[in-house]
Amino acid sequence: WDGDAYLDVSYRYNARQNEWQELAPMPSKRAFTTAGTIGRHIYVVGGTDGQSELSICEVYDPNANEWDTCPSMHMPRSGAGAAAIGDILYVIGGVEHQDNDDFQNEFLTPDSADPSSGTWQLFASPLEQERFYPGVAASDTTLYIGGGWKEGMLDTVQSCQVIFRIYLPLQ
Repeated sequence: WDGDAYLDVSYRYNARQNEWQELAPMPSKRAFTTAGTIGRHIYVVGGTDGQSELSICEVYDPNANEWDTCPSMHMPRSGAGAAAIGDILYVIGGVEHQDNDDFQNEFLTPDSADPSSGTWQLFASPLEQERFYPGVAASDTTLYIGGGWKEGMLDTVQSCQVIFRIYLPLQ
């Protein structure tokens, strides 16, 4: 979104040369998406095309400079946050204008052999308060969700451990 139109452009920043390089265009023009990386692939999900929220998922391969589509989320949303832990992309919050009070979060587990395939699964919200446009970050086995908007700006940070490790003694 450039203030006038929804865009399909993507760029890479080279910090050493302090310059931007235009990449292959995304398959869909949209704004207010969220993104996360799994391995060398960048997943861009959701957003809006100006008419409605979207559930689409597209994956970028920087080695080939190509985009591909991947399975769509269960629910359309824009303004969500995303982060990956291991090989799972978590999508948290966002705006969904279908008067749905049972808002669910989702995670994608792509097939390691084919990043454009995979399965989305819903999970109950770990948040005390749902939020739109949150900042989401991952560290080790925990997601951190901060800020955002819900009837005003939010200044809280919440965490949610999404992967648990069990250590068993060897005998």
